Amino acid sequence: MKSLTDRRWMFAPGLVLSLAGAPGLVAQEAEGQATFEEKCVACHTTGSDRLVGPGLAGVTERRDRDWIISANRSSRARTWP
Repeated sequence: MKSLTDRRWMFAPGLVLSLAGAPGLVAQEAEGQATFEEKCVACHTTGSDRLVGPGLAGVTERRDRDWIISANRSSRARTWP
């Protein structure tokens, strides 16, 4: 039977690979934040409060990925030049 220490090392390669992608994720997060501030913040919050549009907290639990993409694309066509 393997010890707990031996089992922890089974996860090390996955951890290293996930951390290697972290700088790219940080850049994506910054880009997403900038996009939200430029195009979304006038109507939406990141919380549950409603402005013109609904708050976006928990949207991924309420809607599936395809719905979110579709709503985003149709919203852009209606509100952005």
